Amino acid sequence: MKFYINLICFLILQSNWLNAQEIWNLVWTKNHVGDQVYSASFNHDGSRVVSVSNDWQVRVWNSETGLIEWFGTHVAIANHALYSPDGSKVVSCGDDMAVIMWNSENGSTIWQGYHTNSVKSVRFSVDGSKVISGSYDNTVKMWDAETGGFYWMSSDLGNDVIAISISNDATTVAAGLSNGMVYILNGLTGRVNWSYQHQGSVTDLAFSPDGTKLVSGSKDNTFIVASVHTATPLWTGNHSGDVNSICFSPDGSIIVSASSDGALKTWNSTDGSIIWTGHHAGIIWEAKYSNDGNKIVTGSNDKTIKIWNSNSGELLWTSISPQVEALSVNFSNDDRKLVSGSGKYAVSVWGIQTTGVEEDRIPAVFNLEQNYPNPFNPETVISYQLAIGSFIILKIYDAIGKEIKTLVNEFKPAGRYNYKFSILNSQFSSGVYFYKMIAGNFSQTKKMVLLR
Repeated sequence: MKFYINLICFLILQSNWLNAQEIWNLVWTKNHVGDQVYSASFNHDGSRVVSVSNDWQVRVWNSETGLIEWFGTHVAIANHALYSPDGSKVVSCGDDMAVIMWNSENGSTIWQGYHTNSVKSVRFSVDGSKVISGSYDNTVKMWDAETGGFYWMSSDLGNDVIAISISNDATTVAAGLSNGMVYILNGLTGRVNWSYQHQGSVTDLAFSPDGTKLVSGSKDNTFIVASVHTATPLWTGNHSGDVNSICFSPDGSIIVSASSDGALKTWNSTDGSIIWTGHHAGIIWEAKYSNDGNKIVTGSNDKTIKIWNSNSGELLWTSISPQVEALSVNFSNDDRKLVSGSGKYAVSVWGIQTTGVEEDRIPAVFNLEQNYPNPFNPETVISYQLAIGSFIILKIYDAIGKEIKTLVNEFKPAGRYNYKFSILNSQFSSGVYFYKMIAGNFSQTKKMVLLR
């Protein structure tokens, strides 16, 4: 009898383990001509990958087959490229001083803009309407993503701009310099609001999802967490090597740091206490959260990629092949694909194979539904669904596109939601209004009519 009880217990535990097990299979590996692939990331729906290399090329790949859809060329090393949130554009930058906007479908050039020295990094705003770029000409520029006209150029910041970041509401921009300075700029004017300094070159920057905190990593073995609104450094984290990568969890409660000392650390973003530590056998170049916040992926020069449980620090998976240095790593928006760019020519894509039961109550896709009733007076319900946990912005605009009201501006777990919008005790007049939802790289707008 004891044998059978033990067997049943074992089978139950085995079943629970299987329900959580994840297996990542290599889908394809393809090569650039250049041996350093500096960045690789997915488009909004995970169907395409964009990568750049020291072969000067921007390449777009089919994520299922590995076939090249198109490629574009800088006239010097290409440093960074990424898709717009809606997937319609690709922006890239390079040592040719250029910022280039490409049509993501056919690779035609939409516009080109220039700095007066190498451009190392570019970023889209969350709504995809703006692009920021940081250059070795000591400046940051903000561009109109559609036309290439620029909204502003910062003053000369005094040294090479290594890293840049833009808050989710685009009201604040951060620039990290090779002399250790970090500047917080007004996102509307480009003017410097305030600054602080590391003792070594800045390597990476990130705003918290709500825009209230900024974290900066440095070659001085530290990172600094600062309050954006009070212009105050809050606390400092330490490694025994360069802090190469730093970011917030999707809900902003945790910071993950990765270092040349081989350590991966997660920290409470409020008090700076360490939650857990993991290790590679070599330099960790990049660490990224999954979009649902449950996993962290790391790439290292120990020729492995690792995936960790973000809550417990448990190592979930280690890559076996290709055995190449991973310079960049990124999840797709649905967290079911993984891409890496390597120090040995290669771009590689993995896909997740899940064994066990999947939760059927979680929506398969993002969606913003038509409000009901429509037309309405005085109340209507706006329903939306999130395929993964996301920082969501839901706003109301009038007929000419002026922002009227923010309904939601916070992180939400995956699921279905209903928001009751009421005009009681408000000054809304009869007419056409629009409501827009932004969640990660997903963006959708619907029309509604108010009859008073």
